[in-house]
Amino acid sequence: MKTWARTAGLGALLACVAAGAADDRFVKERPGSMNGFMPVTNQQYLKECGACHFAYLPGLMPARNWQAVMTSLDKHFGENVQLPESSRSALLDYLTANASDRSPYAGSRWLNENIPANRTTRRLTAIPFIAYKHTVVLEAIARNFKIEVRKLTNCQSCHTEIENGSIGIMELYIPGLTKANIIKTPEALREPEPGKESEIRK
Repeated sequence: MKTWARTAGLGALLACVAAGAADDRFVKERPGSMNGFMPVTNQQYLKECGACHFAYLPGLMPARNWQAVMTSLDKHFGENVQLPESSRSALLDYLTANASDRSPYAGSRWLNENIPANRTTRRLTAIPFIAYKHTVVLEAIARNFKIEVRKLTNCQSCHTEIENGSIGIMELYIPGLTKANIIKTPEALREPEPGKESEIRK
């Protein structure tokens, strides 16, 4: 019964995430593609920010959001982050220069078009489209304690190609919910063979 519930939850998850036309813009079909998002290559950003959490792609939020993040580091989600002003300024310049409202990448451009211009937030997960896409994920996490990823902030734990700037449904792997990387192991999505349903529901 547990496995059957997991399969049903996965089906609902994929249906939710796959809905809409954004996915093809979020996926890099080949290295160097202008689809998806710009990968993070800035070593200072990887060192200063990536040492504590996933180094979020600058193109996932508009410049005003990054401005809000970098001007409130003393209240950085429960932490008081102290950086030399030269480092803070350099990081802010990098993030705003490559933000969704300034990036040439298709994923960033589409995402920015769907962020209300009058909305500013420091939280990536508060952006309406991103929040909507993760609704079922949050429900699954709340109900299934076998899911290893417990927070949405660990992007790389499920989005296997995000570090390369690609975020697609076929690159998704949720430890404890999906059996394997969907794109590499399509068997994770296959329905059970006739006559084996009883085995699965045990």
